Amino acid sequence: MNLAFGDIVTCKMRLKVLTPIFVGGGNDSVLNRTGYIYDSAQKKVYILDEAKFVEFLGAADLFDEYFKYVVENSGEPPRNPRATGNRRSRHANPNANLVHLADWLASKGFTGYEKLARYAVAAPDVDKGNLNDLRCFARNGLWQPYIPGTAIKGALRSVLLKEALLTAKRPDDWKRALALVTSGQNRTLGRLGREIEDRMTKLVSFDEDVENRHRSGPGQDSPLRDIFRGIAVSDSRPIDPENLYIARQLRVSIKNKNGHIKALPVYLEYLKPGTEIVFTLSLNRRLLENSPWRTVHDILDTLGRASRRFAVLMGDAHFKRLGEYRWSCEPNMSANFYLGGQTGWPTKVFWPELAPNPQECLKVTKTLLDKRFWVHRHALLDDRVSPRTLKLARYEEEYYVVGMCSLEAV
Repeated sequence: MNLAFGDIVTCKMRLKVLTPIFVGGGNDSVLNRTGYIYDSAQKKVYILDEAKFVEFLGAADLFDEYFKYVVENSGEPPRNPRATGNRRSRHANPNANLVHLADWLASKGFTGYEKLARYAVAAPDVDKGNLNDLRCFARNGLWQPYIPGTAIKGALRSVLLKEALLTAKRPDDWKRALALVTSGQNRTLGRLGREIEDRMTKLVSFDEDVENRHRSGPGQDSPLRDIFRGIAVSDSRPIDPENLYIARQLRVSIKNKNGHIKALPVYLEYLKPGTEIVFTLSLNRRLLENSPWRTVHDILDTLGRASRRFAVLMGDAHFKRLGEYRWSCEPNMSANFYLGGQTGWPTKVFWPELAPNPQECLKVTKTLLDKRFWVHRHALLDDRVSPRTLKLARYEEEYYVVGMCSLEAV
């Protein structure tokens, strides 16, 4: 349903999760083992409510015992190990600790974990010995899971701009970029990227005195000219924690000939496939009049065209030889949108759209990655696809490419 108010058109949108999605909440939402309780019998992680836990410790007079337990079992040794008899190395890994709040609480005769938790999350494939820091999904002020509108708009901006660049091929841009990559002028390359983006987005004009008031300095462009100011995206409604689950970050590498999927020591709170999210999309028709996306239908049409390139963009032709994974939880539904921090490098850069062919794109990509992550030797080893890994997540016995979803107007 669309609602129009002058130049503003507002539409209700539905985002359906087709593969596990992770939208992080920053450093504040990373919990170590003192921030959650893992129930290995129920395969659940209880996210600790600090206020309730402190109240429990005070009522049971367990503050001293709790602090002693944490100090003796954490990877961070005390300043004077002899004072407590803790002889562990001062260089111990903080994540490789022995803190398990479920064990400690059970030793005190307490098992009602839900009384101390904000909520519980399923963790079907988690191993007690390996579970360390937990990267939680984004939270609002009430600690309810949600997807920020900024995350949706950022992903939308990326997809739309990449498709626009593909349509408006400019060989000169590629030649300039190739020369800068070859000569190692990364800082100038960054300016070129911003210049190309500005050319695609700075299409709105105002009176000169209005623009001058909003310039950050002489010769700077006014941020008012960005057409994406004409697109506003609301935060999603709070997400029921039942729609979340915890899994390890997985990767399949083109260099692993037997197709073994590597499980990293990184645990994330994913949104389950099949979950539906509702938010609102508002378009300012006046600000968007010079853009290719004047209506919601224009945006959805662009997403539909972009969706046909997702598998190519992520190197599916190379990775699918190594093992089975899925792009959607529903056989008859394909993704037209990707979202989240785990979708991969190719979804966030413009080189695949600027390059005249896949071979040239590979050459530039592996050169750039080699400069940034030199220890991985991309320039030497990436002979077929770069990056040479694909990020996956396991859900209900299946492996999925993370971040795939379907976006539609309601």
